[in-house]
Parts: sequence; structure tokens; C-alpha cells
Amino acid sequence: MKKILLAVCLIFIGSVSFAGIGVKGGYVVFDKDYSGFALGADYQMGLGPIVLAPEILYWSANYKDNNSVMELSVQDLVFNLNGKLSLGIFYGGAGFGINMFKIKTKITFLGTPIESTASTNKLRFNVFGGFQIPLPMVTPFVELRVVTLGETQFMALGGVNLGF
Repeated sequence: MKKILLAVCLIFIGSVSFAGIGVKGGYVVFDKDYSGFALGADYQMGLGPIVLAPEILYWSANYKDNNSVMELSVQDLVFNLNGKLSLGIFYGGAGFGINMFKIKTKITFLGTPIESTASTNKLRFNVFGGFQIPLPMVTPFVELRVVTLGETQFMALGGVNLGF
């Protein structure tokens, strides 16, 4: 299966009519109490309006209760493979990827801090849509995204893609 997927990707890359790299940043809501900022980059390859975009994205969120008894830190490194359909200034798409979560907790009990760290990897699915302004070499964009399978995340992202 891996060889077939690699062959399809190589055929697609060989027949690409355009390519570009992009950077993005935005806001992530992981839960009503946990939100943070995201930074990422992607590489886009396309045939007309159809685009294949491998992506790396990192976000983190911190939470501290009102009494400073509990602190929680969530970090997520994501490797996605997204496909999108561009229709002029609008686009939509979907993808899947591996999310590598790292969660740290710190609880202060009777003045003594107790710390714990856990990590897990999850395969996640995402759906997104956005607005872009295609200019000759630069395409600024804004995007809304929902990531699901287990916990749901909402993202508002913006950035630029540089074509070459």
C-alpha cells in the first residue's frame, strides 16, 4: 500500500502545473477552556483548481485555574496531507494527518507541586474552507478549519502562499 501511495504522489508531482510554499498562523480552540496560537507551513502542488498540500502545523495552549492550584499545557505537532479545490477567490478542502499531542499538568497540593507529562499520537481528519486573493506571486488567505476524530478543534488561520 505504501508503494502505491508513493507512486501516485510521484506521478502527481511530475505533472504539477504549479507549486508554492506557504506560511500560516492563527488561533486554535481546543476546548472552551483551552485555546492558543498556531504556526505552520505547507507546500502546494496543483493541477488547475485541484491542489495537494502537505502541511506541518504546531500549536500550544495553556490553562491555569483561578486559584493557581492546577496548570495544564497542551502542545500539538501536526503533519497533514490536505487536498483542496480552488474556485477563484474561494476554496474548500479536506485532509488527514497525525497529531502528536504532549500534555503537561502541574497540581499544587498542600504547597507541593506534583507534575505529570503524557503524550499520544492520533490520526485526525480536518475540513476547511477559506477566502484567497490570487496575485501574481503571492496569495494571501484566511481559512476556517474543523479538526475531528475524538476531540474537536476549531481553527482560524491566515497567511500567504508564494508561488513559483
